[in-house]
Amino acid sequence: MNQLVVQGEGTAAPEAWARALAEVLPSWPAARARLRGVVAFARWSADGVPPRLSVVDGDLGMPGHPGLDRPLDPLAGPVVEVVLGPRHVVLRSHHALFDGRAAWALAEDLQAALSGRPIRGARFADVREPAARDWKEPSGTVALAVGASADEHTPATWTRRSLATSTRGLVPRLAVALSRWRAEPLRLSVPVDLREPGERVAANLTGFVRVAVGVGEAVADVDLRLRASLASGEARASLGAADGLRHVPLWCISALGSRSACAELAAGRARASAAISNLGRQDASVFDGAGFAGHALWWIPPTSPGSPCFLTLTGHARGVELCVGLAAGLGGDGRLDGLADGLAAALSTPLQEGSSE
Repeated sequence: MNQLVVQGEGTAAPEAWARALAEVLPSWPAARARLRGVVAFARWSADGVPPRLSVVDGDLGMPGHPGLDRPLDPLAGPVVEVVLGPRHVVLRSHHALFDGRAAWALAEDLQAALSGRPIRGARFADVREPAARDWKEPSGTVALAVGASADEHTPATWTRRSLATSTRGLVPRLAVALSRWRAEPLRLSVPVDLREPGERVAANLTGFVRVAVGVGEAVADVDLRLRASLASGEARASLGAADGLRHVPLWCISALGSRSACAELAAGRARASAAISNLGRQDASVFDGAGFAGHALWWIPPTSPGSPCFLTLTGHARGVELCVGLAAGLGGDGRLDGLADGLAAALSTPLQEGSSE
């Protein structure tokens, strides 16, 4: 699930947002998509339920709000929802159809509709074949980002820290901070957008690279290794990682994957210790209008048993937002706040010589 939260002043008018959603829909067929067919014959079709508009009370900027937990269904729909509340606007989209780049493009077009500017739209389901299919998951498991076994009674949760820090080398700095805080060698997953510059495609076109980080490593060394992974084609090859499962029913894939991931979590291990997603600098005025003016924004981390710790970084005019998410069973007994505070403190220290842009 992608969830873009914009915080500001005022409460947006539902009538204006209903008109904006209706106006962008012809240029965004993916916003009303549904999945048809089964296994290898499954295809997206743009004849499903249009985006849902919800108006709620309470603080949408805090974990646990029910407005952030309603499911988006790729079979029955909808796959997109806008949630309006006091001082917040949230754009939610299903990750099978939208990655962060696609969701941000939709957000920009919603702003265009609100302000009377032209809508650019995006191509739907234009998904290329990966350039290579020889990607393999690194062998073995590694330590979790938190040092406790899974507790099934603790729900998945997240928290946010606002930072006044340089945006230079944020991903390698955060990777090093996490390894030092955990005092363990870690393996991190870094999502990578695979679009060409300026390309607008409504799809999940995000691959990933794996980066090993040893305790005490320099930020510059991790940065060089990360850049080498990005240049290697590993991210595009990762799109073909599940090709062998084309003829396996989705419910079976989900059940087996969840069972395996939960067993690893119970042992305090995972295929990747954490994922770090840097959304870059974005404009907090993206939803301005209709009685609302934004001043900060962030992306809620999409955790799961297969992605037990997820970290998002989002810059805006006032600073950087760090969101830390932990899967069910991992965030209790102060572990979530302890991790977030430790990482925030590390990122707030002055940059060392040799760290990169």
